[in-house]
Amino acid sequence: MPPVPSGPAHVRDGLDRAEPIGQNAVRKTDAGTGAGTWLRDAPVIEERWRTFGSRHVTGAGELGTPIRILVVDDQSDLRLLIRLTLSGPGFSVAEAAGGVAALASCEVSVPDAFLVDVMMPDIDGYSLCRRLRADRRFDRSAIILMTAGDQATERANAADCGADHYLPKPFRPSELPALVARAVSAKRGTTN
Repeated sequence: MPPVPSGPAHVRDGLDRAEPIGQNAVRKTDAGTGAGTWLRDAPVIEERWRTFGSRHVTGAGELGTPIRILVVDDQSDLRLLIRLTLSGPGFSVAEAAGGVAALASCEVSVPDAFLVDVMMPDIDGYSLCRRLRADRRFDRSAIILMTAGDQATERANAADCGADHYLPKPFRPSELPALVARAVSAKRGTTN
């Protein structure tokens, strides 16, 4: 198994991020280098999502409730980035630092969607996905696997273990709200 990447390996250098410049307009700006810039700017990003996030794609679970997402990744910087990105209206985000913690969290609440890293030290993402798919409680939960591995191999492995979507790393955080909303809608056979 390849080593687990750390630090800014999870996000592209020079990412664009959206900034509000009017009622429904955004301007793309250079985010600098990797996750470090995103994390340094986290309070600013969080505040922008509070005031601007509703103009972006937002989620809506059943009966208009927020989409419940469990982010499963051993890298705390990536969990933070995803939580801040999905902190807008329509989403409720919980975190787990690995597969064992994710399974424990699922005893309390069943998420609408899982964002699961493939390379984790306790239970890898494929094994976690298989365990979730073997449990009928998660039949309506979307599972999105994230990995920095070889795309062709990883995509095939994701399909084999029952994942609904494969997200290659690095990825653009701004794409997550729409991706999660589509995955949940597709899993439930609804449009969003």
